[in-house]
Amino acid sequence: ARQYAGLFILRFEDTDPRKVGEEFFAMIREDLQQLGVAPDVECKESDSMDRYYQQARLLLEGGHAYVCTCPAADFQQLKETKQDCPCRWQRLDKALLRWQGMLEGSFAEGAAVVRLKTSMQEPNPAMRDPPLLRVVDHPHPLHGNRWRVWPLYNFANAVMDHANGVTHAFRGKEHEHNTAIQEMLYRSWGWTPPVTINFGMLYLPGAKLHKRDIPNLTFLQL
Repeated sequence: ARQYAGLFILRFEDTDPRKVGEEFFAMIREDLQQLGVAPDVECKESDSMDRYYQQARLLLEGGHAYVCTCPAADFQQLKETKQDCPCRWQRLDKALLRWQGMLEGSFAEGAAVVRLKTSMQEPNPAMRDPPLLRVVDHPHPLHGNRWRVWPLYNFANAVMDHANGVTHAFRGKEHEHNTAIQEMLYRSWGWTPPVTINFGMLYLPGAKLHKRDIPNLTFLQL
């Protein structure tokens, strides 16, 4: 960021209330401080809920997404057999009615999901109508029970990368399908996606590490 006169943004991905602890924010800040790194900007994804809802409605209105009410096991079966979800063909008025129902509490947790329209014929199962937003009935440590429809990783990242003006994203190779989903979202909104580089391993002095190896490390001398 410094080399290219850009900004280093510390963005907390805190849109799954079940996995967020208020103490984690302080731990991440402390880690960066110990490394001598000072962010130029700090933000939390959970502070942009209205923005997510606006973009979700645009996807629905543009025919790029739908609200799925199929039980999870049923949708998994459809995905494995490459069959279209019956919810995919709902009329716009029904889709918007279901969306409003998600926001107002008409659906229990797990009963309704906003899905991106890709293709159930995609070779990679993870690309077959992936979920974007879902109902989570769990208090958020910062927002309590104010919100009940929360964005998933790809949706929140695409919206916030654009809002933050991100030009380059660096992610592990296991996120290649997520990159493809986010690029589809960008184009659905008429945005230009950032340049994304997916790397396969980390190179450190005296070591060559895959991300999957890191949890097994007990000591690493630099």
